[in-house]
Amino acid sequence: MSSRTRQLREENREAARFLSQASNAALDDITDRLRAVSITAYQVETVRQDVIRMLTDADARGDTPEDVLGDDYDAFCSNVLAALPQPPLSYQFLNTLRTMLRVAVRCSVISLLLHMPENMAGVRQNWGPFDLPESVRRVSEPEYFTITLGFLLGWLLLLAAFFIIDLWRTRTAGRKRTGSESMLSALLYALVLALLIAVGLLFPQKLFRMHISAILVLLAAMYGLWKLLDAKLD
Repeated sequence: MSSRTRQLREENREAARFLSQASNAALDDITDRLRAVSITAYQVETVRQDVIRMLTDADARGDTPEDVLGDDYDAFCSNVLAALPQPPLSYQFLNTLRTMLRVAVRCSVISLLLHMPENMAGVRQNWGPFDLPESVRRVSEPEYFTITLGFLLGWLLLLAAFFIIDLWRTRTAGRKRTGSESMLSALLYALVLALLIAVGLLFPQKLFRMHISAILVLLAAMYGLWKLLDAKLD
């Protein structure tokens, strides 16, 4: 996210620490509703900033969140959203592209690391006291990486899973996660990694090979475009 969005989010998180329990619950409810619609992260944080100020003043007076926000949070959010300009389609496209690039880079690095042992198996099996260089060149060719069917299927599985998890983390950013939510997230990551390993073992068929330099250039390009979009978009 852009620096102004990140700074405002940190300010809001710090300010929310001084709210009462009831006010924090109301803020979380409104935040979840705002993040479920197509507005920018900066717009969400500006609304949260105003709501935090309203709730802070209400706590100081001894009022309840309903006294300042009303009983219907849906109506409150609808009125707020009606006053906000909708982000253009170009922003929505670039925002989705940013998320996909971030997830794709992470998935690629994890998949490459998990499949590295099978690509180096030829080196391990042909070590010798005098012919190691020849074994490396003839058997394993470590400068190339073998893309198997299991690697491709696992990468797609990881991409879909991480995209869903990343979307959930974005929707819940700015509020403190419960212990059960953190445990569920850890279990999901463990399950996805286990499935990734299982798919790699079940589908070892070789599809093609890529030079390691081409892989590194592709990863660098995706990472660079992701960081560029992340710095420019709210």
